[in-house]
Amino acid sequence: MDEYRVNRAEDSMNTLLPDERQPPLYFAGRGDELGVLKNELDALCTTGQAPGGLHLVAGVPGVGKTQMAVKYMDDVAGTTIEGVDVYTIAIEPDGLRDETSLFRSICEGLDEESKGNEIAQIENRISGGSIGAGVMGVKGSASATIDVGRHTGDLGLMLRRSLSAGLWDKKALVILVDELQHINADGIRRLAVLHMNINNLPMQLLGFGLQHTPRVLANPPGGHAGILRIRPPMTLEPLSESDAIDAVAGNLEIMGHLSNAMVSERSVAALAQASFGFPQHIRGYLKGADAAVRKYGHLEDVALQYALRQGDANRRGYYELRLGAVENPARLLPLVAHMLDTGQDVVDPISAKAVLRDDAEVVDAAVAHGVLTQSPRGDLSFGIPSFASYMQEWHRDVAARRAKT
Repeated sequence: MDEYRVNRAEDSMNTLLPDERQPPLYFAGRGDELGVLKNELDALCTTGQAPGGLHLVAGVPGVGKTQMAVKYMDDVAGTTIEGVDVYTIAIEPDGLRDETSLFRSICEGLDEESKGNEIAQIENRISGGSIGAGVMGVKGSASATIDVGRHTGDLGLMLRRSLSAGLWDKKALVILVDELQHINADGIRRLAVLHMNINNLPMQLLGFGLQHTPRVLANPPGGHAGILRIRPPMTLEPLSESDAIDAVAGNLEIMGHLSNAMVSERSVAALAQASFGFPQHIRGYLKGADAAVRKYGHLEDVALQYALRQGDANRRGYYELRLGAVENPARLLPLVAHMLDTGQDVVDPISAKAVLRDDAEVVDAAVAHGVLTQSPRGDLSFGIPSFASYMQEWHRDVAARRAKT
């Protein structure tokens, strides 16, 4: 069997594992968190009373927010609760920038695309515009195209018309926005309409994002009004040791490796422990285990070490992707060196400001991409457990390259 080559977290590998945004082969843990969301949906369908606005699920990168979101949507889509049919729709933050497009997406999620288009067209004509078939703009002049949703649409009014037109009869809609930390001021305005839900539409609004997402929602760029009154976020912690072991063993079994190869409890526990309980990392170690079994026919001794090395490479690759998303990450070197030299896991905002010489932009970028985590009082820490060891390697490599030049 050819040896697999793993350099980055996104490298293509010949495994049976699905894409990150598809349900995992075997999902473990998160029973309490999923139960809270499901009970909320049950109450919505039973009483007709929508829950209290946006429900945010937050956590550091790799802790399994997306996997949990996909699992929840997969579990509830197409179910019927007390005679109410449950529909689901996932929206990226960019999908919140335009009222008409957002409204059409919601109607499409309800399987009412045709009626939704009709309502949107009526509303746009009332607002002084018109839409040609398949065109998302209004020609204002020969040289300009006006964005209908942003300038003439009224999301609240369109939603109210959809309610009176019967699009929501015996239906409930789960609306999920992932990577919510990347929302902009326009998106926050659209989200606020859904969050307030003044017409008591039967919808459950869920947002998944990094830990600083509440601050993004409350303080949009440009001084625009934010969303202040959201419920306390549901914060995801790494999987417990038993849940991580369950996730590794369950996926290996479905992949056929527990039945076709010698895989001891010790090997399963070693893979789970190396992942730090992070589902994103578990995926990487499962890829390593799959490669090891295909290469050696088992997962013991040298094969286990091979799997762990492959998993370690995947984990480092994930960190590399996160760090690479920060423009000119070398600007973080003074802070990283300070944290490593002093052994500090947390740096107060005054010290961080002094070390970085007031380079606020790089801090904001590092927080936005999960390299750093910032507490409500402004303290900074590395965003992911074991990130410190990777940052130490990165710091040495950058320093070595600078020394050569």
